[in-house]
Amino acid sequence: MQKFNLAFYIFFSLSSFVYAQQGSKSLDVDFRQAGILQIINDLKIKTGYHFYYDPALFDSLRVTLTINQKSLDIILDKTFENTPYHYAITDQQEVILTKGLRISTNLVPGFFDNNASQVQVVTEVPVTDYNVEEKKKIPEATTENKLYEIGMRTNNIKPGTANLAGYIKNARSGEG
Repeated sequence: MQKFNLAFYIFFSLSSFVYAQQGSKSLDVDFRQAGILQIINDLKIKTGYHFYYDPALFDSLRVTLTINQKSLDIILDKTFENTPYHYAITDQQEVILTKGLRISTNLVPGFFDNNASQVQVVTEVPVTDYNVEEKKKIPEATTENKLYEIGMRTNNIKPGTANLAGYIKNARSGEG
C-alpha cells in the first residue's frame, strides 16, 4: 500500500509540474509606462520563457497595466490590445513578438496525413499583400540607359592618367 501511495504522490507531483510548465501558470504584473525591455525581463523571470523580438520595432511601446492571477497569453493580449503588435507562443516555451504581422505556430489539419481525401478546409483566410511599396515601373533596357564599364574593377585605385578614344553617336538618328 505504501508503494502505491508513493507512486501516486510522484505521479501527481510530476503531472502538476508539467501542467505548470505549459503556460497556464497564473502571473501578477504591474507595469507603469513600461518599455518592451522591462516587460520582457519581468515576464521572462516569472515564466522562464524565451522572448524573440526586434527592439527597434518596439521602441515606442509604453504600457501601463495591472493584472493579477492571469496566464501569460491573457497578459500578452492585454499588453498588445489596440496596438499593431502581436505575439505567438510556441510549444518550446518561446514567445515571438512581431509588429504588423501575425505568426501562426500551428500547422493546418492533415499536414502530415498522406491521405488527402480526409483533409478538410475549415475556412479560407484572404491573403493580404503586405508589400509597402507599390510596384514600380522598371525601365526597359535600351542603349540609351546602359552603363558601359571600361577597364578592370579593383578596390586598389591608383592615381594616373588614361586615354579614351572613340565616337559617341545618337542611337536613333546616328548623329554624333
